[in-house]
Amino acid sequence: MTVATYSPSDVSVVYGLKHLTGFMEGSFINIKRETALFSHQRSMDGKVALSMQRFSTYTVTLTLAQTSDSNQFLHSLQKLMMKSLTKLDSTSPFSGLSSLSGIKTTVSNVISKLPFIIRDGSGNSVFFARDVWLDTEPDVVYSAGMEGRQWTIKCLNATNSIAGNNDDDLLAELAGIGAIAEGVTGIIGGLL
Repeated sequence: MTVATYSPSDVSVVYGLKHLTGFMEGSFINIKRETALFSHQRSMDGKVALSMQRFSTYTVTLTLAQTSDSNQFLHSLQKLMMKSLTKLDSTSPFSGLSSLSGIKTTVSNVISKLPFIIRDGSGNSVFFARDVWLDTEPDVVYSAGMEGRQWTIKCLNATNSIAGNNDDDLLAELAGIGAIAEGVTGIIGGLL
């Protein structure tokens, strides 16, 4: 009989090349699939046909302490993405600056393709996404105590491998590694 262990400090979040740190105590990561895996249709004679929804948007909520340096990283990344998507109203395609919009689109595409990985280091669960954007700015609250900043991250083309924390669960570990490898392959293909 083995004893499974879990350590919240072993859960890592990497966005691009940045390891996010400074999470609040309590629930600090929430991963939610927005669409059901299957939809079904029942015919008049009682037969049921299932339709699998392979692709879905996930919403990931990270709760960082207000003192976390990762807040500045995420906010800077969000501002950079907003600036790269903003069109210059004062320019027209005939002004000679039309190549600037192409550069902005390229910057936005590169930012949204940064890998986003959540991994339970004391177990085998892995979440990986390659089309990611910071959906909203967190509410900012100041009080007599430590407050949190909740970052909402939308993820497309994500792979979620939910596993336990048993050391000899080789199949779950291989599934997690496969999810990351599939995502990295997709990123490289999307940038070429």
